Amino acid sequence: MKKKKHDGRTSDVTFSWMLTTLGSEWETWQNFAAEWLSTQHSGIAHKIDALIVFFDKYLQNYASYAIDINLFFNGYMGHICSSEEFETIIRKRLKDSSRIQKIINHPTEFVDYIIKQYYSEQDDKGNSLPLVTNPLNKIKRTLTYTETVRNPLPYRYILELRQILCPLPKKNEQQIIEKNSEQNETLLSPYHYRHFKHWTWAQSQTGQTHQDGDWFEVKPEVIDKSDPDCVWRIKIIIQKNVEIPIYQIWSPVRAVAVFIKLHLPLRSYQVRM
Repeated sequence: MKKKKHDGRTSDVTFSWMLTTLGSEWETWQNFAAEWLSTQHSGIAHKIDALIVFFDKYLQNYASYAIDINLFFNGYMGHICSSEEFETIIRKRLKDSSRIQKIINHPTEFVDYIIKQYYSEQDDKGNSLPLVTNPLNKIKRTLTYTETVRNPLPYRYILELRQILCPLPKKNEQQIIEKNSEQNETLLSPYHYRHFKHWTWAQSQTGQTHQDGDWFEVKPEVIDKSDPDCVWRIKIIIQKNVEIPIYQIWSPVRAVAVFIKLHLPLRSYQVRM
């Protein structure tokens, strides 16, 4: 946002700065803001900040007719205030998702308070009915690329999924690994001793029908049969009632991508990069 004016607004709990900086015609909003803030008991600085942006950066510049609070609720000349418009405006200058959320949600709560206190009436049963609609809506925090909206899997499930993709050595193999590692300065993870030939579950997930999936046809001389990471097979296809053997190797790219995601909190596009 633009540099704040030196009118004491950031610590002004009465919002008197609005009368001196924006003009006396904002007195209705100023009184409502001071009243609402007096009912708040936490996050005062954040709420003052949010209302400053709401009044000074949004209403004054993009909906000046809202000086008349009735027009704020009803709109004017085809324009109606909205959280979407408000968010678009402040995102031009702000990138902090947490602050953006507060800047929009606190004014929404503030307007809800005004409606409840001054723009509602009771029905025959004593229930409070709003006479106007709040044009603002709360927004959820927009997550950054390092965050996800999904709940994390329980860790035991992650371990099981790792084991399915890349099976750990059996007990007798583990003993051999530990014995050999005594001569090494660093004990490698058991996963370092597994080869793609052990990833049998992943290999069985594609290429079992007419579509080859992660299996690619190659010339026989390309296959290194001594390499445990070179997984290959012979597939029989039928052409004109004649069985023809073709050689294929398995691409571990997609399986490794999933395996990486089971170890690191990365999104798929980050793994691809």
